[in-house]
Amino acid sequence: MNGAKRAFGRVLLTRIQKLGDCVLFIPVARAFRQALPDAEIHILAGTAVGEAVFQMCPSVDRIVRTQWPAPTGVRAKLREVMKLRGGRYDAVFLSTQETGMALKAWLAGIPLRAGFGKVRHAGAEYRERFPFLLTHVLEQGDGEHEVPVNLQLAALAGGDTAAAEFELRPGETASAQAAELLREEGLQGTPFACVHPGASSGDRTWDAEHFSDVCDRLVEGGLRVVLIGTGEETQRVETVLRAMKKPKAAASLAGKTTVPVLAAILSRCAVFAGNDSGPMHLAAAMGAPVAAVFVMGDPRVWAPWTPPPRRRLFTLEDATPEELADAALTLAGDAPR
Repeated sequence: MNGAKRAFGRVLLTRIQKLGDCVLFIPVARAFRQALPDAEIHILAGTAVGEAVFQMCPSVDRIVRTQWPAPTGVRAKLREVMKLRGGRYDAVFLSTQETGMALKAWLAGIPLRAGFGKVRHAGAEYRERFPFLLTHVLEQGDGEHEVPVNLQLAALAGGDTAAAEFELRPGETASAQAAELLREEGLQGTPFACVHPGASSGDRTWDAEHFSDVCDRLVEGGLRVVLIGTGEETQRVETVLRAMKKPKAAASLAGKTTVPVLAAILSRCAVFAGNDSGPMHLAAAMGAPVAAVFVMGDPRVWAPWTPPPRRRLFTLEDATPEELADAALTLAGDAPR
């Protein structure tokens, strides 16, 4: 292909993992749509949150649900192959972290199979077991950001890799539900910060007590605070609330939002403050400025995809509650102090 536009009737993209992974793939899907305006674009998603993200993306025509983690039994693998074969795809574009799918795509009879021969993340290297079954082999080097790396896939279809932008639409129902939740908390017309003290795993989270301090400083700076999180993160959110000096200036929406509703709420906040997490990426996608702590992840690879002036990132070594709160207040811009 060599970057030249080519006619496709139906293509399959893959992004089967967590919330943040899927959000960062939206600019890639959009680049495919711009390159292939007449093609059917399907995306293989392996999680409920990923499916919810792609349902908000107008560049995607259909979501194909798969199992993640990948099944190990032979029969289950064959069912996956038959599902891919039934899609009658002209091409499949395997995103980073989907190494290991070349054999399935080949068995499914998909003519063009583009993917990554090896991917490096956080010092670990993942290799495609059958790279010779790919028609186009790409690589991700250590420290390269996920978005431009995956845009190599869109470039194969003639996509413009310089115009990597988000396009997510929560929808009228989700927007109305978000407005109602904010109204119930007395937040209509009031500048507020969304604070997410959780993450996908405990070793990726900054201390809850630090977030309590951050919330107090945001309140002192003139912002209300909305604590967000999944149902599983409710206890951590409550811990943050209990340790605050002025807990009445904060509201908890943990466990009360779907992905589209959360996206709608993030689109209305003055700033996001939290860990390196899926909600951090969703906040950036919805246009919110971001102040975040990277406890373990590499900011070079997983930074929110937003212009540098709209983000302030900290590592565990240089993060303090005062610095994170000051950064968030500065990013909030016109929020009263």
